[in-house]
Amino acid sequence: MKLAEFRDKLTLYTRGDINPPDFSELSELASEVAREIHIAVTPLEKIEIDTKHFEADYFIDDKYFVRKFKDLEDNNNFEIDFFDQMLIRALLCGIALKRCIDTNRYKKYIKDYNKALINYELNNFDERSYDLDSSLRAKGWAKPYDINSAIDNYYVWDEGFISNLDYYMANIPKTRDLSYAKFIKLFFDYQNKLITPDREDLRELDRYMKNKIIGKQDG
Repeated sequence: MKLAEFRDKLTLYTRGDINPPDFSELSELASEVAREIHIAVTPLEKIEIDTKHFEADYFIDDKYFVRKFKDLEDNNNFEIDFFDQMLIRALLCGIALKRCIDTNRYKKYIKDYNKALINYELNNFDERSYDLDSSLRAKGWAKPYDINSAIDNYYVWDEGFISNLDYYMANIPKTRDLSYAKFIKLFFDYQNKLITPDREDLRELDRYMKNKIIGKQDG
């Protein structure tokens, strides 16, 4: 969701109950609330393994960490750093909650905030989610690579993923149930210039596939 749309939704949601924050305060509140959301639930879309190119909000274990929420930029086209609508809803409610001084409205905002987090949990964790690995795979947020800092190729790509990537890119609707579904869709959007995410793994995959094509041509 773009910043302009998010601000419009905040204004509509609060309906004059609070004065809309200026950009500086909105940015500060968004980062504060996002941090609280990260702690309250496990945001699958923010789980990373690449410590070289992402700043950690906090570590879950030796492998996984939650990526820090990206600070807002004063640009109406800036993309809010959540994909899931329930996380965006919680962010919106949490900001309203922190600016509210009316007791009755406060009760409404905290109820809506908690409801959004509960709905996120219900929608993303089920009997297939017995640990973090299974949760990421079940919802398509698994990464198609491992990290090896001791070799030149920092990203170690899943060979099955690489060998089938051309097929995936040509058949995006058929990838929705794959463990790498979200990453494939990100790469598809990146390739088609629909998004410009600051992700080194997408750029590296792009270089890897181009070099692979050049290698085939040279061969």
